[in-house]
Amino acid sequence: DYLEATVFNKEEAVIMVGNFAEVKTKEQESKVNNVTKWYKPWFYKHVEKYLTKGEGEEYIPLTEYLLRHDKAIFWVLESMIPFGNHPLFLLLLGWMLPPKPAFMKLTTTPVVRAMTFTKQVFQDIVLPINKLEEQIDKSEEFFDTYPILV
Repeated sequence: DYLEATVFNKEEAVIMVGNFAEVKTKEQESKVNNVTKWYKPWFYKHVEKYLTKGEGEEYIPLTEYLLRHDKAIFWVLESMIPFGNHPLFLLLLGWMLPPKPAFMKLTTTPVVRAMTFTKQVFQDIVLPINKLEEQIDKSEEFFDTYPILV
């Protein structure tokens, strides 16, 4: 079982609860979401829709769940290919994602490269859950970048 949250700003987050389950009924089959398919939206963008949609239930195969952030390199790819989650891009070129880092370095413009070093934050931390709100405030103060994976 698994608990995860994606924080989109200081006031909005989506909390996901994962439980191992077997798909047994037609209704459950209709809720299977193969999130790593090349034509599917980036996982964090899919999750963001639940801010307006509200609660939902879906079944994600385990391997796909474990690789759910790979295609968009979490959310880094959006800063390098801003249109990369557009349905037309995914339809025509989504099969190429994620791109090789060497290719991205070769084709990245100087502006994006500078942003990579000044705006992106990769940090794993361990903290007590009762300090989460305080840490989100600190993260915004220091970095002002979202989303945050918790």
